[in-house]
Amino acid sequence: MQNPIDPAQIIIERTKATALRKLRPYLSDYHRKSLLHRYGLVPARLTEAIGAYVEQIARVRTEVLVSETFLPALEEFDPGKVIDEAIDEAIQFAGHELVTKLADRERDELVDKCRERYLCELDIRIKRWQACPISTVVQYDPEEEERIRADWAAHRAARESQDQGTQPRSQATDNIPTVAGEPAQPQPANVATTDFAERTRAVETCRSGTAAQKAEEASPGKERKGDVTLIDGKPAVTFRTAEAYLGISERQRQNLVRAGILKIEGQGQNRKITTESLKAYLPPENPN
Repeated sequence: MQNPIDPAQIIIERTKATALRKLRPYLSDYHRKSLLHRYGLVPARLTEAIGAYVEQIARVRTEVLVSETFLPALEEFDPGKVIDEAIDEAIQFAGHELVTKLADRERDELVDKCRERYLCELDIRIKRWQACPISTVVQYDPEEEERIRADWAAHRAARESQDQGTQPRSQATDNIPTVAGEPAQPQPANVATTDFAERTRAVETCRSGTAAQKAEEASPGKERKGDVTLIDGKPAVTFRTAEAYLGISERQRQNLVRAGILKIEGQGQNRKITTESLKAYLPPENPN
């Protein structure tokens, strides 16, 4: 199994390739001028090009370092080591004598830039951490915790005294909504307002359920349950007629069909339920 590719290493290799591609024309021009090559004279343009080549590699190495999830500790960070490794990498990748000779000319400046970039990133992360709410949990202060507890205790005491003075005992007991058929339960005098809202919602739920039950009992389907006139003289009837005769819902009728209790004849939209299966499941109330 191959090792996964490191995205950071891809960025480094791409930067090195781009920097060397920009440097090669200067190196080729130096070799074409035999006099300069013979006496070891290095033009200023070539020196600057080599410096730019090394700086690009040192910069990308620094950026990869500060983009890690965990930064090195301040007392353990050594920018000189980072730059020395970047210079060695630049020399090996170029494989040219002039790069070997001139790569470390700007080492001190590169070390300063690396240190500055690290400190800048460290400052950004510290500010982000201080702005995060969890930082106050990590920086625990026992005295602050005691002060917060005292404030909350005083707040609860004030709230309880306010709730106790909201309603007299008789009113708190008499005005409690009750469910039909159930006696009112006595409640303590310091019942909170939120409890009253919860009981109100419970009563409304009960009322809505009772209304739905009455509506279901008064539905037209159940009024004609067992009415033989719906199916009399017909070998098969529609689904709606079958539901009205049995006094059931569409879902119940589907379950009966799947169970094989009700028989279907016909195909597609012409499907009907046989009268014989309906009478077998619910004998008529008014047989002829």
